[in-house]
Amino acid sequence: MNLEEKFKANLDRLGIDEGESVLIALSGGVDSVVLLNLVKRAGLKPMAAHANFKLRDAESEADEAFVKSGCEALNIPIFTKTLSLQGISSDIQGQARKLRYQWFSELMDENTIRFIFTAHHLDDRLETFFINFLRGTGLKGLKSIPERNIRIYRPLLPFRKEELIAFAKAEGIEWRDDSSNEKDVYLRNRIRQQVIPVLESFDANAVELAGRSLEFLAEADTYFKRAAGKFIAKLETNGFVCKIYDSDWDSLFDHPPLHKYVFEDLGFNSGQLEQLENLKNSESGRRVIGKRFTAFRDRGVYILRTNVGEQIDTAVIDNRDEGQINEPISLTWKRAEFPRKYIESPTEAWLSKEKLQFPLEIRLWQNGDRFVPFGMKGSKKVSDYLIDAKVSVPEKERTYVLLSDGEICWLIGHRIDDRYRLKAGEIDAIQFKLK
Repeated sequence: MNLEEKFKANLDRLGIDEGESVLIALSGGVDSVVLLNLVKRAGLKPMAAHANFKLRDAESEADEAFVKSGCEALNIPIFTKTLSLQGISSDIQGQARKLRYQWFSELMDENTIRFIFTAHHLDDRLETFFINFLRGTGLKGLKSIPERNIRIYRPLLPFRKEELIAFAKAEGIEWRDDSSNEKDVYLRNRIRQQVIPVLESFDANAVELAGRSLEFLAEADTYFKRAAGKFIAKLETNGFVCKIYDSDWDSLFDHPPLHKYVFEDLGFNSGQLEQLENLKNSESGRRVIGKRFTAFRDRGVYILRTNVGEQIDTAVIDNRDEGQINEPISLTWKRAEFPRKYIESPTEAWLSKEKLQFPLEIRLWQNGDRFVPFGMKGSKKVSDYLIDAKVSVPEKERTYVLLSDGEICWLIGHRIDDRYRLKAGEIDAIQFKLK
């Protein structure tokens, strides 16, 4: 197959249908210009986007004029925008990339475009591997550039740059050369000019063979992502606190790639992994603070407590029939008939509709709060109930109560108040459910 046929086959594999509108990140270089032409020939509806950072003075202006002229000749709509880099940065390319993709995302939303295509190819992928390798990155970085990432697709990733150049020459397609690609101040350029040729001196197919290895790394990355997702989904949680028991914690650290994926998904950085592992033998009170959770050990259980920040801690319920809230907790309620067969659950409360006085209030429990636990005759302090139930400190801090006319009718996630239970024969109830 020629490049055009292989490209169409790759689109089919990626699930991109003919007639689909796509945004092309168009720089004017051979990669993006070839991509634009291939997309149009494949029967898709391309629109182009060109960001001008004016980093190369007259060259930048000539690039913009070139892409406008080329799109006009192909009858392809094009968006152009001048973007400014703020301040002095050691990572100009990274800063420019971030601004560029922010703008691309806006264009996609404004024009109802599902996908953006970028012109990354196999050579780019191998160069990125070496960049990440030299940074000491993990599996996520070593897999290099992914073929797709939500709305971003890279349909040229299986192909060599030399294939793209050969296609452009054969088809009479013009392009612009970026002089900055020849400067050895950029690590990527040095890898392209010095490292890749050495590999090819050992084997002419070195880049293609390395591409296969990168696919294996990508498959391993996908496996660990899924395994981490399954582990996290099984965690015991009430929405504010996750619990990991000793055996599961030890099992995680017996499988280093997995524990890295799990804790990074939970918001901890790679530099905190050793601190997390050391919690097993650390003194009581030692904590590791991540972006989403604070981790510590409490009575033989590892606790991940949500970092609250500016979270709302109260809510009012004034709809008597049904409704839902998501803050400060996720709770649904509805008017319903109490079922004949019911299995008691701490995350569910069936309360007498007749006794509830709306509006109801939800708040954190406070010192001095009392209620009559279901099945008991006398009242009890909430603090004493939580101690007797061996509720951990972090879970206590995020325990809420449901109030009716100032009285606790449900210690949420634990037990209802006996005064608000359904009496024998009473079926008209309001069902509350903690999500």
